[in-house]
Amino acid sequence: MEKDILFEILLRWNYWGKRALEKLQSRLLLPQIIPYLHEPFPIVLTGVRRSGKSSIFTLLMRHLVENGVSPTQLLLVNFEEPLFTPHLSIKFFERLIALYREKINPEKKIFF
Repeated sequence: MEKDILFEILLRWNYWGKRALEKLQSRLLLPQIIPYLHEPFPIVLTGVRRSGKSSIFTLLMRHLVENGVSPTQLLLVNFEEPLFTPHLSIKFFERLIALYREKINPEKKIFF
């Protein structure tokens, strides 16, 4: 997949593109996750479909921005994006990160 197409898809999904952070009602789980946001390990939420995992991550992104993290440090990748499906692999993921680093955030911490 060409760089320009990849970048256009990233722009569509990310808040440093054309999207605004959604207004969502807070969730009970949120205060339990916030203390771990600056840890060096990933936070993984699992659950059944439509249980609010994406909403919680959106709320976490809003929390980060409200507390001084630049929106350009947030990288959202939807692996259900139809154009990504045939390409999903570690190498593809590395290409996405490299493109994001090249065009948006060359050196700061990434909240992925």
